[in-house]
Amino acid sequence: MALRLASSLAIKGKVRNLVGMQQLFIGHKNVKTILIVGFHTNRANYQQMKEKDENTGKELDVARENPYAGMTMGEKVKEAGKDFTYLAVSVAALGVLGALFYYIGRELFSSQSSVGVYKKALKRCVEDSEVIIALGQPIKGYGEETRRGRRRHVSHIEFVQDGRKHMRMKFYVEGTDKKGEVNLEVVQNDDGKYDFRYLFIQLEQFPYKTIVLEDNR
Repeated sequence: MALRLASSLAIKGKVRNLVGMQQLFIGHKNVKTILIVGFHTNRANYQQMKEKDENTGKELDVARENPYAGMTMGEKVKEAGKDFTYLAVSVAALGVLGALFYYIGRELFSSQSSVGVYKKALKRCVEDSEVIIALGQPIKGYGEETRRGRRRHVSHIEFVQDGRKHMRMKFYVEGTDKKGEVNLEVVQNDDGKYDFRYLFIQLEQFPYKTIVLEDNR
């Protein structure tokens, strides 16, 4: 009796083991199936995204080659008008900038401009031995001063006389000892360059004398 009971229990244990192994096999099979399905799904999604990117790239290439592709005639005319307006504005802006740079360059670097005449006259003043003795070194030049002590640009006037351009100018020089007022006039010669018609300094402190550097009147 005991022997039969033990044999029955052994058979039931084997059956349980077989069922467990079958369930484990089925579980692995299901996992494998899930992995395979997931792989194919991801691959399909990747392929769709790749095709979408390729199509987008083709559309961009077409748009670059023909920006008016897919538009009606009215839309094309409207876009062409906008493009022409932008181009005209850009060209006008470049023209204004070019003229501005030309004017600034002419005023700063041309010897025939007011700045060029001022630099030339100041150089004559600071290098003259009589001026150095009268004013003391170093010597600096500047334009007229306002009541608040602010210095303006050098005062000058241009005019035409006997068919030639003239320029009159006034500025100030100051050394360590004294100050002076500079007055000058230049006239355009046959080569189109300015020559001094006169250039002198009037000392503003005692002794109140005038130092003449040029007088071709």
